[in-house]
Amino acid sequence: MSIDQDWITIIIYFFILLVLVVLSDILNKKYKLSGKITRRIVHVGVGLVVCTTPFTLNSWIQPALLASLFIFANLVAIRRGLMQGIHSTRRVSYGTVFFPVSFLTLILLFWENNPEILIVSMLLLAISDPLAAIVGEKYGENYHAYLYDKKSYHGLLSVFISSFFLTFLTLSGLRLMDIFVGISYSGILLASLAVSIIAVPAEAVSFKGTDNLSLPLLSAVMLSIMLNATPVGRIYNLLWIIFAGLVSIIAYKGKSLSRSGVAGAIVIGSFVFTIGGIAWLVPLGVFFVLSSLLSRLGRDHKKALNKIAKKGGQRDIGQVYANGGIGLALVLIYHFYSSPILYLMYLGSFAAANADTWETEIGTFFKKGTRNILDLSAVPPGTSGGVSLMGTLGGLAGSALVALSGFYFVSPHRNLLLIFTIVTLGGMAGSIIDSYAGALFQAKYLCPVCQTETERLMHCGKTTEHIKGIPWINNDMVNFICTSSGAILVPILHWIIIGG
Repeated sequence: MSIDQDWITIIIYFFILLVLVVLSDILNKKYKLSGKITRRIVHVGVGLVVCTTPFTLNSWIQPALLASLFIFANLVAIRRGLMQGIHSTRRVSYGTVFFPVSFLTLILLFWENNPEILIVSMLLLAISDPLAAIVGEKYGENYHAYLYDKKSYHGLLSVFISSFFLTFLTLSGLRLMDIFVGISYSGILLASLAVSIIAVPAEAVSFKGTDNLSLPLLSAVMLSIMLNATPVGRIYNLLWIIFAGLVSIIAYKGKSLSRSGVAGAIVIGSFVFTIGGIAWLVPLGVFFVLSSLLSRLGRDHKKALNKIAKKGGQRDIGQVYANGGIGLALVLIYHFYSSPILYLMYLGSFAAANADTWETEIGTFFKKGTRNILDLSAVPPGTSGGVSLMGTLGGLAGSALVALSGFYFVSPHRNLLLIFTIVTLGGMAGSIIDSYAGALFQAKYLCPVCQTETERLMHCGKTTEHIKGIPWINNDMVNFICTSSGAILVPILHWIIIGG
C-alpha cells in the first residue's frame, strides 16, 4: 500500500468513526437510549476499529493525525455540551479525550517496532474497560472509590479475566498468522498473566475517566517488558509482580496502606521490580519500610497533628503517588531510554520523600521549636511549612540514607562520594522546597467550632472555612512538588559539581 493510499484509508476511518458518533447521538436523542449505553457502543466500536489500523496503514502519521483530531474535537464537545451520545454522564469525565490520547501515545511508542502491543492494548481498552462497568452494575455490590471513580470487586475481576484471555488469544492468533512470532506460547501465557495482573490496579485507580489512559498504557508497557525479556526473565518478572502484590497486601493488613494505597503500590512496585530490578528496588524499599516504621513508632506523638494535618498512618493512593509517582515515571522512561542520570534522579526523588517524612516524624516527636519557614513564627509541630532543628537534622539523615542505599549500584568508575553528596543535597533541597510550598501555597482552613487552623475540610463535625492558600493544593500536591524537586535538582547539581 502506498502513502497516497494511506491517506484514502484514513479518510475512510474518519468517516467510520464519525458515523459511530452520529449514530450514538441519534440513539440518545431520538430513541431515548441512555447516554451510558450509547457511550459504551461508541467506546467498543471505536476501539475495535482503530485496532485494525496496523493492518491497513503503512505510516504512523495518518493515525496519529486522526487521534489528534479527535482529542481536540472531544475537548471542544465537552466544553460546549455537544455530542451527548458519548458525553452525557452523571459525573464529570474526560474519558473520551483520554481514549484518543492513549491511542496517540501507543502509536508513537509501538507503531514501528511492536504493533502487536498497540493492538492488544487498544483491545483491552475497547472490551475490558466497558465490561468491568457492565459486570459491576449487574453483579457488583461493594463499590469503592480507589481514587475518584467507583469500582466494584466483580468489575475488577472481570478486568483480570478478560485481559488475560484477550492478550493470550490475540498474541496467539497473530503468531498463527505469522504476523507476530516473537515468543513461544508459554511466553505468551506468562505475558498474558503479567498484563492481566497489572490491568486490575490500572483500572481501579481512575480519576474522571483516567482509566482510559492507565489501563491501555500500563498494560502496554508491561507487555513490552515481558515480550523483550528472556524466557527465564519472564518467570522472574511474573514473580516480582506477585511479590509486589503480596507486599502491598501485607502493608494493608498492617495498616500502612489503605485499599487505594494497595492499588498504587502494586503499580509502582511491579514496574520498579520488572524494569529496574534490585538496584531500583532497594531505595524504594528503604523509603517505604523505614518511613512506615517511623510513622508507626511516632503514632502516639501525632494525636495533636491529626487534628491539624490531613494525614493518617495509612497511606492512600494520593500519598503513594505523591511520594512514588515521580519514581514510577522515571523507571517507565528508563524502560525506553536507559540513561544513567535517570537512576540518580530516581534516588533524588525518594531521598526528598524520605527527608520530608523524617523531618515530620522526628520534628513531631520532639514537639518543641517548630517555626514557620517564612517568618520564623512559632507553629504547632506537624504544620505544613513548619521546620525545626531536630526535624531538619532528621531530614538530612533520611535523605542520606536513601542516597547510601543506591551507593552500591552506581558505576564504580564514577566519583561515588560526589554522587552521594549530590543525591543527599538534592533530596534535602526538595524537602526544603516542600516546606516553602506548604507555607506559601497549601490550602488552610479554619474550624468554625474550635477556631483551629487545619488542612482538613471537616473539623469538629463541621465544614471548615478556606482562609488561605490555593484550594486545590493539598498535602499530596506539596509532597509531589517535593519529590519532583528532588529529582530535578539532582541533574542540575550533577552539572554544577561534576559537569557533563
